[in-house]
Amino acid sequence: MIYIFRKEMKKWHTVLWVVFVSLALGGGLSFWRHKGANELLVGKVNGEQIYFKQFRHALGEIQSRLEILRPYAKLYGLSEEALFKSILGMGSLEDVAFDTCVREKLLDQVAADFNIKIAASVFKEELLKSIPEGVTDENGYINMDAYKNYLSRMSMSPRDFEENRYQELKRDVIQRFMSNTFYVPQFAVREDFAQNNGKKSFMYVHIPFKRFLAEVENESVDQKALKEYYEMHKEVYRTPEKRKLRYWMLSPDNYSESIVIDDEAINNFYERNKSKLFRLTPKLKVRRLVCATEKEAKKALVEAKAPASSFKGELVDFFGRGTHDKAFEDAAFKLNNPGELSPVVRTAKGFEIIQLVERQKAETKPLEAVKDEIVKNLRIKKAVTSLRSDLGMMMHDARNDVATLEAFVKQRHFEEKESAWLTVKDGSKSDLQGMLAQKIFASVKRQQTYGYFIVEDKYVIYLLSGTEKSFIPLLDQIKDVVTVDYKKQQTENSISKVVLQIKTDVLHKKMPLAAAVAKFNLGVNQTALMLRTDELAGVEKGNQLVNKMFILSDRAQILQYRHDQDYYLAQLIESAPFVPQEFDQEKVKIAQKQKTNGMRMYSGAFIASLQRNAKIDVDKKMLSKTISTRD
Repeated sequence: MIYIFRKEMKKWHTVLWVVFVSLALGGGLSFWRHKGANELLVGKVNGEQIYFKQFRHALGEIQSRLEILRPYAKLYGLSEEALFKSILGMGSLEDVAFDTCVREKLLDQVAADFNIKIAASVFKEELLKSIPEGVTDENGYINMDAYKNYLSRMSMSPRDFEENRYQELKRDVIQRFMSNTFYVPQFAVREDFAQNNGKKSFMYVHIPFKRFLAEVENESVDQKALKEYYEMHKEVYRTPEKRKLRYWMLSPDNYSESIVIDDEAINNFYERNKSKLFRLTPKLKVRRLVCATEKEAKKALVEAKAPASSFKGELVDFFGRGTHDKAFEDAAFKLNNPGELSPVVRTAKGFEIIQLVERQKAETKPLEAVKDEIVKNLRIKKAVTSLRSDLGMMMHDARNDVATLEAFVKQRHFEEKESAWLTVKDGSKSDLQGMLAQKIFASVKRQQTYGYFIVEDKYVIYLLSGTEKSFIPLLDQIKDVVTVDYKKQQTENSISKVVLQIKTDVLHKKMPLAAAVAKFNLGVNQTALMLRTDELAGVEKGNQLVNKMFILSDRAQILQYRHDQDYYLAQLIESAPFVPQEFDQEKVKIAQKQKTNGMRMYSGAFIASLQRNAKIDVDKKMLSKTISTRD
């Protein structure tokens, strides 16, 4: 399989292979620094090995995706921990990465069973798509420095890169094949239509909580029953443990002012990064002639190529990539010499001929122009290193004497602040107080009353300053609160008995719903024929009563539904006759919607079934030993 496309893309592959060899010989040796760990086995799937390099790659992919999502944590009011937990579930990064390896290995085994192969031309096209735009220049050639940086960030060898992409394409074929085998039966389409397009009428009764609560309020409270209720539910009234902290916020800026950056460090940074940080992209100045039809454009091109002709296109001043539509830019950047004309190209404006006027080559900003920027960058980096070193030493010394922490902040004149009283629940908030709650409750659990963490590039040092233990108040202290809860519980019990009696009368005694509710002084409502999307008078938004009632398909059924504290009971009265003409108009759209939704679930269910039937072994001991190499 390796280099399967060599013959078909010899010229392109020669360029890529030169890059690969260059990487291996000139600094790319970092690809192999983890070779020992990479060849270790971390698990097996149906007897086939999972090597650490596969696990490492999966872990890197997940970390990259989480890094992209990190800014959204604050946007949606979540802590980073909460956001990642919602994505990863209860598993750790390592668990999810290993599970990814398992699923990939299972799909590889299916692809092998079906003898799936990828055509060389398709593989070439897809492989080129895998390389970011910044790695290739305007002519489609690979920038060796950029490519070296791209692969090194992924800790992948060239061979791994090519093999991984080939396997990914085969897995994609299997998943698309399984998704497209999903079948939507006609009866399911008809049921969907009936549920969402058919009309029905209903009889329903509203059982308001407030009415029954008022009846309970008029009764005297049995003190013995109240005490029994308190004893059964006393944990509900527990006051959680509270903690208060002193904290100090500091920034690397506090350290950067005194740091001196010498010329050697500046020059070294410039040489290492000039190709990716200080590179000015090439720009073109062109003339463009836009025609309404391809025929007109071809005629204009012939005329433009005539010896005595002068090209009369609109002048477009210097521009770089990403400023015009792609078709126009691709054609323009293929021109090399002033006066050169492009073939007719279809763009967003029509059919065009482009003439190169002038080309500004790619160049690198001189050192003097970026020196201040480099100094600032290096100063911050050194400040961060110095700050972390100082914090590390302070934390180490604080193990023996926590006064070391106070001396540390006092010596540097950091401003002291104090938190409010915090509980474990406060840790779900994404603000600073929430993070302080997370840290102090986790720290004390580890028998540590201090620590530091980073938030928005600031370092926060914290120290426990006070604790209020958890306790359950006596009944006499919270009697009013308990009484309110007790009455609500009594109301719930009363309503439940009423609902049960009504359902029994209707379903077993065959009593009409109106007669069954009359004994409880409850009114019955009846709707006209209505659609599922229609609103019901007197029912507020958010109440799903109408949606729930449409589940009813038989008059013998009775629906019980609760919204907030109120209960509803409903029966079907009439279903409008099925209209074949209306169904014929909608059935294709409904089937397509069901297939789209079903394909997603079917693909996931297919992989889940493979996992259920697979023999999976994981060497957690080996995995834990090698995880440290991932950074």
